[in-house]
Amino acid sequence: MRTTINIIFSVVFLFVVIFPLRVCAETVTLNSDTALVINDNNLWKRLPDKFDPHNIDVLDNWYNKQQAVDSIIGKSGRFVTKLTVVANSTERWFIVPKTNFIDQGLGYYFNPIDSIVITQEFSQLADNKTPQLLHFQAFSLSMNKGEKGELWVVISAQKYPSPVSIKLLNSESFYRFQTVNNVLSVAAIFAMLLLALLTSFIYFGTRNRIAITCAGYLGFHGIGWAAASGLIDDLLNLSFNTVYLGMYIFPLAVAFAAQFVADLFECKDNHRKTYKFLHWLTIASAVATGVIAFTSFSFAFAVSHIFAMLWISVTIVIGVYMLKLKDFRAKYFLFGNVLYGLSLIYYMLSHSDVFGELDYAESLVVSALAIDCICIMLSLTEWFKIKQSEYNRNFYLSRLDPLTKLGNRYALNEGISKLGPHYVVVYLDIDGLKKINDNLGHGEGDKLITFVAKYLLETFAAHGSIFRTGGDEFVMLLPLLRFEQLTSKLESTQKLLDILPDKIHEKWAQAGISYGICNSAEQDTPSKCLSQADKRMYLQKEQHRTEHNVLQQ
Repeated sequence: MRTTINIIFSVVFLFVVIFPLRVCAETVTLNSDTALVINDNNLWKRLPDKFDPHNIDVLDNWYNKQQAVDSIIGKSGRFVTKLTVVANSTERWFIVPKTNFIDQGLGYYFNPIDSIVITQEFSQLADNKTPQLLHFQAFSLSMNKGEKGELWVVISAQKYPSPVSIKLLNSESFYRFQTVNNVLSVAAIFAMLLLALLTSFIYFGTRNRIAITCAGYLGFHGIGWAAASGLIDDLLNLSFNTVYLGMYIFPLAVAFAAQFVADLFECKDNHRKTYKFLHWLTIASAVATGVIAFTSFSFAFAVSHIFAMLWISVTIVIGVYMLKLKDFRAKYFLFGNVLYGLSLIYYMLSHSDVFGELDYAESLVVSALAIDCICIMLSLTEWFKIKQSEYNRNFYLSRLDPLTKLGNRYALNEGISKLGPHYVVVYLDIDGLKKINDNLGHGEGDKLITFVAKYLLETFAAHGSIFRTGGDEFVMLLPLLRFEQLTSKLESTQKLLDILPDKIHEKWAQAGISYGICNSAEQDTPSKCLSQADKRMYLQKEQHRTEHNVLQQ
């Protein structure tokens, strides 16, 4: 019960104390310890395009005859509002219209007593004299205690995607809002672009397709938000409003994202239906990018948001599905997209009439997207780990004889390349294996092979490497530290090999071995040494054959 009460008090504190006070009035009292939000409801009046707003007397006469619109959400064009402001303290205030897209913004303050009109422009293209505030524009207003005047705000944009309220913040509240908003946004955008650059380097180093699709996924999201937040314009001071570009390039980011997901979960090989869906989504996103480039911003805005909601739904469904299949690449992927989805829900709630405008909505969305991009990188890391593990396993198996678990000819070549200056090479062949296969079956022949391999492994593994290079052929590489060890190593090797035929005869009377030995003092390269050992093995085999024929006669 106490826990429930604490939660309720926390929620009340969050909405009453943390979030600014919201009012719906044309007369506003400014106190030094209060931050206000003037709701969008019946706040704005549409201003005709031909109307010159600079003449306050004409504007005031026109304004008093017009009806306010319920809300300007979804609308476009120019709108104006007038607020009567009363200052209860001497303070510098900041006015922040809560909309992302402002082509033209004018702020007027008219003091009837002094008949002074203070004009400020706060549009995206003329923000060099206004406070730097990503996602929004702002202008300042200084008032003395007891001062009363009229505040006029004129805005013009191609699209108002949400209710446009007006924030009035004292200096302390504004600088706190500016710091949190800008730091979160810049850090998130920088993280996305840095990760995109990193994955580009990975692509040039590995030539793996997944790296370039990941770079496109991260990079176009980062560029889109850098444009939409106004950061590109603030850095480059371009002659056109870059905040609209984010919506125009977002479908292209979805196209790269769809291909990245297809690569991440290897859908082309393992999930054909998912691959086909992602393939067609990529085509649709690419086509949409080309089409909306020639349409109005309102249409581009609608298309981009449709793709955004579709993509979030798709990623969560795919993530859950892959996690059920115990594909643990999905754990980071799913977490990041769920977090991004929740931030979008918060963003939409912040623009609803139910919750009003929740603070830092844009910053939280771009921050959640940055975390999502980090999770995407972690998923990519998991992909590379799996591929590395598969490569190591295949590399190991490609150099392993499946019957004896000894190295094969590929492993022998690598072993030869690693030999030092002093070594002994043994070439060994099983005699009579074909007769055993013909008379007793290949199963019995395999037993003989594994018996010989086991003996060689138990006897010589501590001294070097053993390889099976053919059906009945084995090679041993016995490296030495010093030249002086050659004689003793040759003697001990011969003694141990001469024991093996007697052990074989206990089970297979018709079988035996032939071997040849060569050392580094006899030849100048390991390959020549191996060739010499092979020749000596065949000489011994021929000798055994001659002895066998004599015994039979």
